[in-house]
Amino acid sequence: MNRLISVLMMGAALLTTASAAEAQKSKDTLRFAVREVYKSMDPYLFPDDEAGFTRRRVFDPLIQFDDSKGTFVPLLAKSWTRTDDVTLEFELFDDVTFHSGNKLTADDIIYSLNFAADPNVKFPFKNRYTWFEKIEKLSPTKLRVKANRFYNQDLLHFAFRSLILDSKLHSSYSDPVDYGIKTPSGTGPYKVTNFDRNTGVTLERFEGRQKLPYVRAPIKTVRAIFIPDQQTQIAQLIAGNIDLAPNVQSDNAKALDAMPGFTSTAVDIGYYVYIGFDVVGRSNQKELTDPRVRKALMMAIDRDAIAKGVVPGNGLAKRQDGMCGDWMVACAWSTKPPAYDPAGAKKLLAEAGYPNGFDLHIDTHAAMTQVGEAIAGYLRAVGVRATSTQMITPVWLKKRSTGDMPAVVMYLPTSLWPDSDYLLDTLFGSEGVDFVRDPIIQENVKAGNATRDLDKRRAVYKVAFDRMMELYSYLPISTVPVLYSHSNDVRIEPNPVTQRSLYMSDIFWN
Repeated sequence: MNRLISVLMMGAALLTTASAAEAQKSKDTLRFAVREVYKSMDPYLFPDDEAGFTRRRVFDPLIQFDDSKGTFVPLLAKSWTRTDDVTLEFELFDDVTFHSGNKLTADDIIYSLNFAADPNVKFPFKNRYTWFEKIEKLSPTKLRVKANRFYNQDLLHFAFRSLILDSKLHSSYSDPVDYGIKTPSGTGPYKVTNFDRNTGVTLERFEGRQKLPYVRAPIKTVRAIFIPDQQTQIAQLIAGNIDLAPNVQSDNAKALDAMPGFTSTAVDIGYYVYIGFDVVGRSNQKELTDPRVRKALMMAIDRDAIAKGVVPGNGLAKRQDGMCGDWMVACAWSTKPPAYDPAGAKKLLAEAGYPNGFDLHIDTHAAMTQVGEAIAGYLRAVGVRATSTQMITPVWLKKRSTGDMPAVVMYLPTSLWPDSDYLLDTLFGSEGVDFVRDPIIQENVKAGNATRDLDKRRAVYKVAFDRMMELYSYLPISTVPVLYSHSNDVRIEPNPVTQRSLYMSDIFWN
């Protein structure tokens, strides 16, 4: 309550300047807050989650995944053909231009794919771009991509991970980092007109955008303003200095909803939050190598209470019992987490040799701060001296690679890859990210990767997901509807083709 009062008082103090603010709707300029400062607009070198809200409307992939139907639709490529198990051919539209005015050709596709696959180019998740064997230009608008191995996710890759660079501009820089800062030219419906690492990014509607029904840019000018602290974001919203704040905590949203001129919209885009434990002891937390301890920690967490009272989303959050969601392709599981039982958790800890608990540090992604704090509170209630520390995506990536994470509270943005393979690749894709290292999981993940048959993939992935729960390695908490607080001038309208994603092009004026 004190926190809410503080927010409202701050906002009230700033309201004195609100009357002087010009109506942004009349200027057709949307201003929204960003917590995680963009280092660049580059889609490869700096793959920050929050930047996708804008970046994926600056750069286009080859094709679009229609998540309402589970099919693919044209975007830069108007058609594609699978000529064998490892080869795809794409035919491009011949009237697409980059924001720079350069015309899109097969050369740009080939350049972008080769850049991402170049072993000398280092960036996170590099292993996702190493499956190309050969990329051939067949004509100015046609190319052939041959894989070096069978890859059942190849079409999803071209719908989500291979965003196309303006090769003429990109190749002109001796340091490729400059492209994402100075001239981030894409083919999307918005072009970057100003990038400032200190203040934010300004984007304008690209009038040369493709004329496809699901490619839209409803607002002329969009400004992403870097405001890392959410309390400051809320105050700026109340003051009229921004129009929309994303990922708002429930208590702040409720306070805003009670004020005239503001409302909050919850959007279910397939996110969920989970806690994972260091099963193999990479972090030297020996207590977590005992499955009884991991089970006790899970039993100590009231997931229903967290879903209802902590996770943002105006009550839309639902307890998640499987580590893949039913909206994901090839998802299957049958083993549920242990029920909430704090007394049983204390007993199990004592049986494992820890009647007085132990110290446990939990790394928590910044967007899930309150969930991490709530989990730490539940663990303290059974005697575990748990603390939760906030971290941003680059910190998570670094700590994950070094193994220096006893426990982590993280969210999974499945809209970035709506297939069970995404989660399994994130958690078990390489030894450097695998905190479980179980041969049964690894065997079934490998089997699922070896076929495009959905029934077969579900069957083997079910074994893997059930095994994760049998080992008490990862505990799904709940879905995470993304909560946006905004002025009443704004409405949110998800694109029918990308319902499980939300981008700046899904914001409209009332």
